[in-house]
Amino acid sequence: MLYEEKKKSNFPYSRRQFIKGVGAFGVLSTMPWLSACRADTPVVEGVLGKQSQMASDVMDVLFPEDANGPSSAQIKAYPYLNWVLSDENYDEDIKASIIKGMSRLAEFSKEQFGKPFGKISPEEKIQLVEQAVQSDWGETLMARLVSMILDALVIDPIYGVNVDEVGWSWLGHIPGLPRADAKDKYPEILNRKKEMVIFSQFDDL
Repeated sequence: MLYEEKKKSNFPYSRRQFIKGVGAFGVLSTMPWLSACRADTPVVEGVLGKQSQMASDVMDVLFPEDANGPSSAQIKAYPYLNWVLSDENYDEDIKASIIKGMSRLAEFSKEQFGKPFGKISPEEKIQLVEQAVQSDWGETLMARLVSMILDALVIDPIYGVNVDEVGWSWLGHIPGLPRADAKDKYPEILNRKKEMVIFSQFDDL
């Protein structure tokens, strides 16, 4: 069975319905939008260093610009991933898992195609993700990245993602009120809590 035919038989719903109904690991069972990949757009190197571009491209494979909804690039999923990897308060095991997974994917590209990820075609990038997800390390990596994409899709635009509320509009989501402002957003509010704890301890002396 051709991949396109298999994809349609396994996934009879829209991407929007799918996202609203399952979590990140459920996404990996069918990978319904693994069918398009936009042209590479250069990104600023972040925590992942030379693998930053690869991370951005893979997220574009997982959530492409295909007229079925906002793309990874539109919702700023890669900048969100870089922000998370830079966050000292975020789970260290998850961050390490993503960093290790990206390194493994870089090697996997050479194993499968005999060249670095940056040198393979958009079609080969799709194939590489399809192949990687069949392994434990690849499934874990893609699940982490999908989770980051879904976070970026629904997070408040004050954090520099979900630009123009494109994710909210697509999902028909109405955010709760009051929304965060500059002084009440993460991590400022967390830092303020730490200051309150220190002050309280000082009073107890």
